[in-house]
Amino acid sequence: MKFIKHLLGKPKQAEADKDYFVQARSWADDIYTEVIASRNRYRFALFWSVGLITCLLILLMMLIPLEHTELIVVHHSEAGTVWVEPLHQSYAPKNKAQIESEIVRYVNNRESYSAISYDEQYSLVNLMSDRSVSKQYIVSQSIGNKNSDINRLGNRGTRVVHVENVIFLDKRSLNKSKYKRGMHHNLAQINFVVRTHDRLTGKTSKQPLVALISWTYHGTPKNPETKWRNWDGCTVTHYSIEQRNV
Repeated sequence: MKFIKHLLGKPKQAEADKDYFVQARSWADDIYTEVIASRNRYRFALFWSVGLITCLLILLMMLIPLEHTELIVVHHSEAGTVWVEPLHQSYAPKNKAQIESEIVRYVNNRESYSAISYDEQYSLVNLMSDRSVSKQYIVSQSIGNKNSDINRLGNRGTRVVHVENVIFLDKRSLNKSKYKRGMHHNLAQINFVVRTHDRLTGKTSKQPLVALISWTYHGTPKNPETKWRNWDGCTVTHYSIEQRNV
């Protein structure tokens, strides 16, 4: 009887073992499927992030050339009125005092002399001059020129400029239509006095002079350093100086 029961019990055990392996295979398939699905989700998230970062970089590269600095002037009157004026103006600044300031600045840096500020003045005059005027200035200030300030005064003397007045002889803004045909130019006469002092001898001389200057505007320079020193691209195209009788 025991043998018969043993024989009858084997099929039941075999079926239980079969069910166990079927369930185990099903569990393995579920775990594998879950792992594959998780990996695909992370892969999709990675590709989506890389694509988004790439698009942002492309947009950033497209926006970089559009970046620029806009210079403005904030005016504040005594009455308390405040207004902002952009500096990108056609032909020349509309403010007459502003134009006079630039002309006086150029003449002062070109005609005055101090051993301490000579390098800065020399650099600024060349920056605000076109090629021909700059070449003329370099020759007049060269060491080979015996009459140059650096040879005559060196470290012992100074030249101080006092501008008496600025007379506008012509302006491009007088007639913009004629400007296009080259009928008008920025032209001004500057009357000034130069006082030369020699510290060794203690002598001071006074020399009245008149300068004829013509200039143009090239707009705000792109170079940041140049922009601070010459914000509107004021460039002298002609400069001559003569003795003035008083």
